Amino acid sequence: MLKKRYLLVGAAVPLLILNGCSIGDSTETRDIPIEKVDMSRYASKTANGIFDGVLNTKFVDIKINGEVKIFTVNDKAIKQLKNLNEGDQIQFVYSLNGKTIQNELQSIVQVNGQEVENLTEEQKPVKNNLEAKKKVKEENGIEMEVNYPNTTKIVGAEKNSFIDGTFNVIDTYDWSNQTLKKDETEIRFHTVVDTIEDDIQKERWRAADILKEIGELHEKKESNREGVRFIFYAQNDDEYKEIMVLKNKYGYLRVETDTPYDEKEDTIAEVTAMLDTIE
Repeated sequence: MLKKRYLLVGAAVPLLILNGCSIGDSTETRDIPIEKVDMSRYASKTANGIFDGVLNTKFVDIKINGEVKIFTVNDKAIKQLKNLNEGDQIQFVYSLNGKTIQNELQSIVQVNGQEVENLTEEQKPVKNNLEAKKKVKEENGIEMEVNYPNTTKIVGAEKNSFIDGTFNVIDTYDWSNQTLKKDETEIRFHTVVDTIEDDIQKERWRAADILKEIGELHEKKESNREGVRFIFYAQNDDEYKEIMVLKNKYGYLRVETDTPYDEKEDTIAEVTAMLDTIE
């Protein structure tokens, strides 16, 4: 049911945390001011409420604890809304959109206590991926679990050479010349040979200089990966680019990820899963 309402959507104004950072001729040591970004605020959450109608194709009303709240709607959830009626009890997944700084409806999980059957493949729980798991085994492939934002999914992979060792490459990617490619996504790996122990300032300058061409610079501070020295990223309406420098048994490694903005969360999850398999 379509509602008529006038909405004023405020534009989020990101905070510029690095201005004019580039690598010059001077070798003087400099500190780059980086704002700590709390990425947990963008994590997906599950909630229960009462469907209160669609405002237009981009906004929906959901009553939570007696209060009507407005959510934007992503492309995956729009189709699900066609099957809802006002007053339906729903369980849904939402997150804070990093561009609009508004709560965005990602998917409907249950309607009136019944699980929604038409979930996208990425949104299905791992127990529903048994057929994919069986297929991987039959083909003598490698099983991998990828922790996507909304679920854990079983995927197939192939073992490939990596520097002086090996790692598992998800079978939807092509691996060549230390680069992973899939559609418009590209992930490049470089060994950093000119970095003094625990002195990565030069790499920070390099990353900042590259990313300022994409958008405003941010740094992730909450990485749980062992050996990570820094993760910088920048984004715009079309593109997300991330540069990470970490240290493992092969020395310092730079990982540069370029992917469409709408695919960034899934891409980061896949990169994380593949890095975890380096041997």
